[in-house]
Amino acid sequence: MLRSSVFNHFTRKMTRCLVLGDPVVHDLLINLSQADAVSLKNDLENTLKEFSIGEERKYQPDASVSTRPTGVKALFRPFTSTTGVGVKITVDPTTAPSYWSSDKRPVLHGIVALCDEEGNPRGIINQDELTGFRTPLNVMVSYFYRRHTANVVIFGAGKQALWHLRLALRLRGDDIKHVTVVNRNNDGLPEIIDQIKSENDSRWKSPAQFKGINLEESESGVNLKKVVTGADVIFCTTPVKEALFPAEWLLPRLKEGRGLYISAIGSWQSDMLEIDPSLLNKVVSSPGYNPNGGSNGVILVDDREIAQKNTGELTNSQVKADQIVEIGEVLGWKETWPADKQQQLSKWLGEGFVVYKSVGVGLTDLTAASSIVDLAEKYGKGVTIDNFSAKL
Repeated sequence: MLRSSVFNHFTRKMTRCLVLGDPVVHDLLINLSQADAVSLKNDLENTLKEFSIGEERKYQPDASVSTRPTGVKALFRPFTSTTGVGVKITVDPTTAPSYWSSDKRPVLHGIVALCDEEGNPRGIINQDELTGFRTPLNVMVSYFYRRHTANVVIFGAGKQALWHLRLALRLRGDDIKHVTVVNRNNDGLPEIIDQIKSENDSRWKSPAQFKGINLEESESGVNLKKVVTGADVIFCTTPVKEALFPAEWLLPRLKEGRGLYISAIGSWQSDMLEIDPSLLNKVVSSPGYNPNGGSNGVILVDDREIAQKNTGELTNSQVKADQIVEIGEVLGWKETWPADKQQQLSKWLGEGFVVYKSVGVGLTDLTAASSIVDLAEKYGKGVTIDNFSAKL
């Protein structure tokens, strides 16, 4: 009898796992409602706060890389939270000799695997669309608060650029009037403009007008200066090693105290940069707003330590740690500071000269993937594997 009662007490409950292929993930994300998009943004905000002002940073394992004799690299990025654990696996075949030909475009594939807090598998997600979505969603967290976003300039014509535009149009489409896509050549430029026009017409219906600048064209320099100096928002999404535009183009604006939002996600090594480091130097040495105190400006990042070590913008500047604030800190201060300080902080975030350098916080992969699984369950998408594991 005792044995029977113990067995009944620990009755096993079968759990299920959701498998999401790339087409399903794309369909979920491209068709986000305004409410769902804001919800995903809010989820990411909470994660960034937990990372910066909570204790989650110290519980994140280090990423690792394994290189096979063939040259193929496998990248493993684990993450943990109070509600689940996961790992992102990315295979990079472009380092192998078989990919050293000019006619092959580098393509990285992989998965994100999720478990709940007890280790029960919850989801397996193709990471192709997820990766292209998660980083721009990170940028949207700070961009969303901008008061002026009529004139948007974006550097790059790849998937990251496309998702920046999709999310900006989904979240702030009514306020966007002009979008200029800047690319180093014509490869992919007409295609991204045609695609975003079509998607906007069928989904977000923003009044925005779209155009492109091919930097190989003779008049591109004049046109580029015009759109950069007239921009309200500049998104940088390119893995380059030289600044995309001269700092001096924006110095008059900085001196006059006119606001601008610039984000950069393309550099992740110390020899890579998209923004002229001298612009960062000017921001922190010019009159502005610093939440930490002082009368000069600051640089906004998602991870201070990694940004200082691994991005050319900061390693080649004279910006110090106390001149850098994390977006997670800012979001926390917006909720906890006295009303007058919150007002100053919100004014800077919404109208100030904000430079946001994102290097990626691994924990946001877990958040984005979990949120997508929630969406799939909400809308009945994906392949469900019942009885995937037994739960006591």
